[in-house]
Amino acid sequence: AYGRRIRVTSSHSVFVCEDGQVRLKRGDAIQPGDRIVAPARVPLTAAEAPQRLDLLAELVRRREELDVDCYVRGEAVVELHKARVRREHRDNPQWAEPRVELSPEVRALLARQRRISGLSQVEICRAVGIKQPVTYYGWEKGTHRPTLTHFLRYAETLGLDGEELLSQVSVGASRLDRIWATQFKDSGRNRVKSYIRLSELDLGDVEMIGDAELKLSPTHYADQSVPRFIPVDEALMTLLGFFVAEGSISQRGGVRFAIGKRNRHMVDEIMKALQETFGVSPQYYASRDGRAGELKVVNTVVAAVFRHVFGFDGRKASAKRIPDLVFNVDRHLQLAFLRGYFLGDGTITPGGIRLTTVSEELAGQLMYLLLAQGVLASLSIREPSGEASGTIRGKPVVTRHPVHTLSITAREDLERLRPVWKDHPLAHKLERRMHGAGQSGINRAFTSIHGDLIALPVRAVRQIEPTTRMVYDFSVAGDENFICGLGGLCAHNTDADVDGSHIRTLLLTFFFRYMPQLIEQGHLYIAQPPLYRISVDGKHHYVYSEEEKEQLLKKLRKKNPTIQRYKGLGEMNPQQLWETTMDPLERILLQVTIEDAVEADRTFEMLMGSNVAPRKRFIQTHAKEVRNLDV
Repeated sequence: AYGRRIRVTSSHSVFVCEDGQVRLKRGDAIQPGDRIVAPARVPLTAAEAPQRLDLLAELVRRREELDVDCYVRGEAVVELHKARVRREHRDNPQWAEPRVELSPEVRALLARQRRISGLSQVEICRAVGIKQPVTYYGWEKGTHRPTLTHFLRYAETLGLDGEELLSQVSVGASRLDRIWATQFKDSGRNRVKSYIRLSELDLGDVEMIGDAELKLSPTHYADQSVPRFIPVDEALMTLLGFFVAEGSISQRGGVRFAIGKRNRHMVDEIMKALQETFGVSPQYYASRDGRAGELKVVNTVVAAVFRHVFGFDGRKASAKRIPDLVFNVDRHLQLAFLRGYFLGDGTITPGGIRLTTVSEELAGQLMYLLLAQGVLASLSIREPSGEASGTIRGKPVVTRHPVHTLSITAREDLERLRPVWKDHPLAHKLERRMHGAGQSGINRAFTSIHGDLIALPVRAVRQIEPTTRMVYDFSVAGDENFICGLGGLCAHNTDADVDGSHIRTLLLTFFFRYMPQLIEQGHLYIAQPPLYRISVDGKHHYVYSEEEKEQLLKKLRKKNPTIQRYKGLGEMNPQQLWETTMDPLERILLQVTIEDAVEADRTFEMLMGSNVAPRKRFIQTHAKEVRNLDV
């Protein structure tokens, strides 16, 4: 119901509601009429939603995939160039080290002290680290400036306190700094400029630049610069929503918005959003000859942001998707995105509102985004007929992809989405229905369970061919439960495999090879969880083997027990895990002996080591003994 669906393997589990209880059920056991557990709300807001986007960092992070270059401009770039040059000259203090401006009094003091010291020219040059006496004569005459290091050494060589003398001198610019101050900043002779190509930067450079305000400009158009930081606000979200509905990107850097009769009222708002966000002035071309109008921005930086930061790669409508950013902002900004999308591609019907797309991924993302608002959308899919459904400018329109239509009809859901549809030209028709009498909505085909969980009846189950021969488990922090599928259903990572045994063997091998003392001193144990929980008349029995299960079932043969097989700890709730596996008074611990570790190490080396021959012999020897192969 509601058009949600999920694809699972036969041995993975989904949650169902039976007799008022939430239980796990294998994928191959689900039948039409079963009620699968689903969320009525999915909180998507990040703990700390971003307040702004650093376009410089985002583009540099994706530098290798950019198909255009641009310039980064600003005073912080000057300092970056200087830092690079200083790094090149870090072993050349004559260029990079600060210079000391000596006052006449200090110069006279140095000359007098040199004469008193009785040191030879050779001794002075060697002690200070210079080659010619003319160098320190120049310091004393004021024709040259010593580096800070040379000044301190010269004073110390003459028996003076250099640190104390620093209060009587001025420590000034290095030779490099003086060159940068006297040469025109952006001249061809000077490497230190106020601009740099983005392709010449890495994330280390971005970190060095810090939070400085910069501009990003197209290669040949410095006057079309875009600010480094853009706000994550309602204007940006509306812009992104409208672009998902009506936007496209051309190969020459154009970001375009189709403007039809239904959304012509959005022109001024979208133009203002582009100006406020990116500082660019779009051009509007009104509709003519039956063609849709167009709002267009020709700027390679803006196009790169839409392609590489927001993830719009110019693909066809069947591959449209919502930018990841939208799922990480707060609820009112998500509503702004939905508003932009709806005013671009939504319709108002007699029963509510409708969103239509030929992108399955976009349909699923919209359902999740609506769930973040606590809204249950119904999804219907119309397969393409291959026949013309109408004409545009005299040419037939043929739908080549399934059409996904999301409908919201319940009055409480429409009220939550009022900010989304209230500015639609036909909003007054929906307002009449909202204030009229009648049912709260249609298609409320769910049963509330508790909290934010509901149960949806299964309409159909069908077997499909796998798209890959490999199935990988993945772990979700917590208890292995997660939401997945089109529209969101509650699933569980319970593959009926021997992964636990594999992991245990790996861990035993690790301890045996690197921490053998733990095993030798008897400190390593394996906790033994139950294999089954058998429930009869409200009482629960935990059994730890197939034999124990059969013995218990013989005792209970006159009753109708409920049997739950634990394929992993994730199937237990915290209380069950404590009672069966963690409670010191009840748990079963298996102490690991050195023989266990030796066998684990041998098994691991044979089956997963670098030597192929033992593994091949093992497979050939035991192939016919396999009854349940897990791959």
